[in-house]
Amino acid sequence: MKQHYLFILIFLGLIFLNHLPVFSQDSTSQKALNLLEEGQLPEALQYLENALRAEKENALLYYARGRVLLQMGETRQALSDFKKSTKLNKQIAELFFYQAVAQDSLNKLEEALQDYNRAIRLDDKQPHYYVARGHLFYKAKDYQTALSNLNYALQMSEQEQSTAQNGYAYYLRALTKYFLVDTYGACKDWREAYKLGYEPARTQLEQNCREIGD
Repeated sequence: MKQHYLFILIFLGLIFLNHLPVFSQDSTSQKALNLLEEGQLPEALQYLENALRAEKENALLYYARGRVLLQMGETRQALSDFKKSTKLNKQIAELFFYQAVAQDSLNKLEEALQDYNRAIRLDDKQPHYYVARGHLFYKAKDYQTALSNLNYALQMSEQEQSTAQNGYAYYLRALTKYFLVDTYGACKDWREAYKLGYEPARTQLEQNCREIGD
């Protein structure tokens, strides 16, 4: 569980700047997300608590507070806020994506998968949705389905996303290939992840790829 939650923190850090334009239209939630990005978690939380007293039906405020709580490790409280946000607004994919992330981090895989699927139905152009869903299938040991999601994410994101996010996606795809007994493909992806700056790939290269000259 601890290892999986570490994935959540790493992954959220990599996609942090991937705010959808809709959030810039709500200055209150955007200000809170900016505070979160700057690491000012208590300030962001207090700001949102005050805002929600005045706007109890604002889905984006619940979403933003959920983001803060998730980063603070208060996953169950975060999930409660994400559920409030999706109840108030069922048309924004990012709300369902973060609800899925919270479900996923609590090991509620069936519920998380439903929410990842809902997010993708609403917006199928976000590579990180497929990376996260791929990780869920990897965790469930459905390696073929995980591989399909990661292949699609990397195909979509190579020209658009940060090198850090792509580095992690290559790293996760390498792990998936390794469990599918594709050592050559795994080492190739770990090498690519390392080239993109994802440092943990170096350990995998040293431990698993010596036999093929890596």
